[in-house]
Amino acid sequence: MQIPCFVDAEAVKKPLDFHPADYVESYLSHACVYQKTAVTLECENSMMNHVIDQFGEHFPYRQIDNTHFQATIPVKLTRSFWGWIFEHVGSIRIAAPESVQTQYRNMLRRALESIN
Repeated sequence: MQIPCFVDAEAVKKPLDFHPADYVESYLSHACVYQKTAVTLECENSMMNHVIDQFGEHFPYRQIDNTHFQATIPVKLTRSFWGWIFEHVGSIRIAAPESVQTQYRNMLRRALESIN
């Protein structure tokens, strides 16, 4: 086994179009097969940076009132997506599609039942 060491070689620069979130999603999608679903989220304005961190900068959104925006984002309904939704409960609402709302309600119901 070789011992790691520093070298004077110049590092390879990352491509301009490289997005770490896209790379991780692409890498992990080989292990788990999930189809993307267009999910419409209604979020407090303060959540914009969180949404960008999670999904990147390129998604359609519109202001729905002074304090909320709506974004439709293609997502894989993975544990990490649901964890992110639960992390921001109260600040992000799933507005559509109904099938994803139903999945979320069922998860919330199971979570509530698990504490009784």
